[in-house]
Amino acid sequence: MIVFRPNKIRFFSQAWFILLLVFLVPSERGRVQIRQATWEKYGVDSMRAPMLMADYFSESGALDVRLLLGVSIMFIVMVICFGFMVYAAADIVRHLADASYASSKTLCMQRQLFTALVSQTLIPFVLLYLPCGFNLGLPVLIPLLQLSGDLSPLPLAVFFPLDAAAVLYLIKDYRAAAANVLTCG
Repeated sequence: MIVFRPNKIRFFSQAWFILLLVFLVPSERGRVQIRQATWEKYGVDSMRAPMLMADYFSESGALDVRLLLGVSIMFIVMVICFGFMVYAAADIVRHLADASYASSKTLCMQRQLFTALVSQTLIPFVLLYLPCGFNLGLPVLIPLLQLSGDLSPLPLAVFFPLDAAAVLYLIKDYRAAAANVLTCG
C-alpha cells in the first residue's frame, strides 16, 4: 500500500509508534537492572530517562507474552518489507535482462546503478537492522546479553563510510569523478 500511495506513510508511522508504545513499555525491574550500567557508560539514569525496553521475563521468570507478541509483529512487518525489496530487485533484474531498447552503455550504467542500489540496501540491513533485531530478539534466548548491547555502536560507526564507499566503488563514473577531484585534475 505504501509503495503505491506514499502519502499514506503517516498511517504506517503512527501504527508503528503505537505498537512500540504499547508493547515495549519498560518495566521497573528492567530499569533497575540496567541502572548502574547506563549511569557508568552514558551518564543516564534509567529510572528517569524515557526508553523502549524488551524485558521479556517477569520477576517470577515467566515469559511476558504481550512483549513477545509486539516484537513478533515488528519482525513480521520487517520480513514483509524486506521480502518486498527482494521481489522488487528480482523484478528489476528481469526487466534489465529484457531491455533490448537501450544502448549497451545505458545498460551498463543501469547495471551499475542497480548493483549500487542492492549494496545500499544490504549494507543497512546487515549493519543497522540485524544488530537491532539481535538486541530485540536475543534476550528471549539469552537473558541479560550485555555483549550485544556493547557491540551495537560498532556497525553503526562503520555504516556511513561503507555506504558512501560502496557507491564510489561500484559506479564507474562516480569513481572517475572522485579520482579527478582527489588528484586536483
